Amino acid sequence: MNKQDIAKAQGIGNPVSQAKVPLRKRLLTVKEASVYLGMSLSTFRNLYWSGAISIIKGRENEKIRVDVFDLDKWIEASKTRYTY
Repeated sequence: MNKQDIAKAQGIGNPVSQAKVPLRKRLLTVKEASVYLGMSLSTFRNLYWSGAISIIKGRENEKIRVDVFDLDKWIEASKTRYTY
């Protein structure tokens, strides 16, 4: 058994050959959140100003962030079925 066989058995393998799965950011900027929802920035701002979507406000100079989970919850709550 050579070094490659041992590494393969241990699941080490060549890191270049392993598929890299990008991590999904959990906190988005306001602009990223508006893109995520497919709406204009001003429409999205109206949503969080009205309290429909929660925001995370840091210190004075930090950007407002939005949790992706809150966006997904808002999407689910906004779903409706079309009836005649």
